[in-house]
Amino acid sequence: MNFSKCFAFLPLFSAVSGICHAGDKPAISGSGSVSAGATASSSFRFIEGNDWKTGSDISLGGVLFPRVDLNAAWGTSSGEPGELAVGHHDPNRKGITVQNMEFSMTLRAGEHVEGFITYAAVLDQEDNWLGSVEEAFGRIKNLPGGFELRGGRYYNRFGFYNAVHPHGYQFVNRDLLEARMLGEDAVTTEGGELAWNFPENNQWSGVVSLSYGRVFLEEEEEDGDGDSLFSPEGGGFSDEVFTADARVIYHHNDFHQWTGLASFMTGDNFYGRNTGVSALGIEYQWSEKGYEHGGRSFRWRTAAMYRRAGAVSVGEGESPLIRRSLHETGISSSAIYGFNEKFQAGLGISWVEGIGAAGLTERCRVSPLVQWNLSKNLNLRLQYDHDNFKDSGSEDSVWMQANVSWGRH
Repeated sequence: MNFSKCFAFLPLFSAVSGICHAGDKPAISGSGSVSAGATASSSFRFIEGNDWKTGSDISLGGVLFPRVDLNAAWGTSSGEPGELAVGHHDPNRKGITVQNMEFSMTLRAGEHVEGFITYAAVLDQEDNWLGSVEEAFGRIKNLPGGFELRGGRYYNRFGFYNAVHPHGYQFVNRDLLEARMLGEDAVTTEGGELAWNFPENNQWSGVVSLSYGRVFLEEEEEDGDGDSLFSPEGGGFSDEVFTADARVIYHHNDFHQWTGLASFMTGDNFYGRNTGVSALGIEYQWSEKGYEHGGRSFRWRTAAMYRRAGAVSVGEGESPLIRRSLHETGISSSAIYGFNEKFQAGLGISWVEGIGAAGLTERCRVSPLVQWNLSKNLNLRLQYDHDNFKDSGSEDSVWMQANVSWGRH
């Protein structure tokens, strides 16, 4: 893969940050010495920060902030983990799975300019190291009227989880609903996005965003196994895609918060036709200490989705092609209770209707978990998955996951 286009953002980020912070640097004379007008307090340090253990305050010049994340799981299953996995970063084998190794850099150059780039990799079932630059974008924010612009390669704002990186998942694996409706990876666009942030007050906030571009594909779509009339992956987004997303937050008080969202995505699919996905979601959060850290907490979120895909049958020989619209619905709900900052327990339930003509069976997953936060940079999860398939019974899996991070959160 050609990474040059993505890494080309870094010199741009550095150049912009240099302009924005030029006034903070001491004046340099022709001999290389600091001019008399400069003060010691304005001296420039390329590497700033002292907390090398966690990386929470480490930066390059005060504008570039690095971060590293590692997610790995160990466990077993009554079935084949690779066949049960719905996401690119899900556990895919019995024993140890290196789910995600991620290196990222954030740019913060003043109140208007931000940027972000991340490279993520995973070990596949053949122990091949597969990686790509998953995001590389610049953002201009705090524009008049509450607008902001984003351009480059980015995860689309859609539903609760599409814009979330694997280290930010609530559970060990990708949400079953979003994986079925959007694909095993987050839908990623190479294009532009316009967002408008609501005028904030004491109780209401929100954002509406519109995005258009071409889908970035890490892997080419695979053909069906020949047993289905339509390819199971044919409904995935393949080229141009448009996304609209709106979410409103109601701050009842410092302790209770409600969020509602509505998302829509439409674009070209691998059948050579069009796919549209709609989502509605609601979330409730409670924190015993409000906006302060610590204490008990609770988060409940539920989302429903509907997908319509224009399809063309898998042709064999001189058999006539069949054109049809395929439809599927699903729902996902999760609840996470925090006993304190160290211990959490949760339950996730997802159901997808299935599309028999495309070899996609009706499926339900129930996933209880417990989580132990050893520190801000290390947590352990123990999760049990019960997968029920309408056509083939059920499978059970148990996973212990470790999540390690270094850098600013």
